[in-house]
Amino acid sequence: MQHRLVTIHGPSCSGKSTAGAYLSAMGWAWIEASDYLSRILNEMGFGESDLDKDTLFERYGTRIVAQRIIKDLEPNCDYCVTGLRMPEELHCFREVFSVTAIYVESPVEVRYRRAVVRNRTDIPESLAAFVSHSEWELSLGLNKLRALCDTVLKNEESLDAFKMSLRPLL
Repeated sequence: MQHRLVTIHGPSCSGKSTAGAYLSAMGWAWIEASDYLSRILNEMGFGESDLDKDTLFERYGTRIVAQRIIKDLEPNCDYCVTGLRMPEELHCFREVFSVTAIYVESPVEVRYRRAVVRNRTDIPESLAAFVSHSEWELSLGLNKLRALCDTVLKNEESLDAFKMSLRPLL
């Protein structure tokens, strides 16, 4: 396959989707891994709770989402994949493609404020519950994934500053 592939990782509300939308506006095909995860959970009769996701990964392996995405990629297209949260998923992509992996991070309080402002229905209702969800994400291996990424971007400033920090990586 002749294309560029960028994966963007990080905890909830760190800026992954913002980066994906930015790359999409620049002509990249944007794939959100959580959309694939939701589809797979639904197809296999699971709910969408963190426990259901854990059960899916235990039964079918932690590469299930990455493998499904890879099957759907078409040649001669630049792709941005956001929302992968486990090291095994990045390894799965790197076995097939040359990947630029970017990790986006922001303080938990900033991420929670973003979730509230955006009225995200998939985000816990309190800061304490959001912190608990963030800890679950870390339990998947998010810190290990951070260490595997080519670049770590801090997303603590303006939207324009964040977009400018993405440009040199492409």
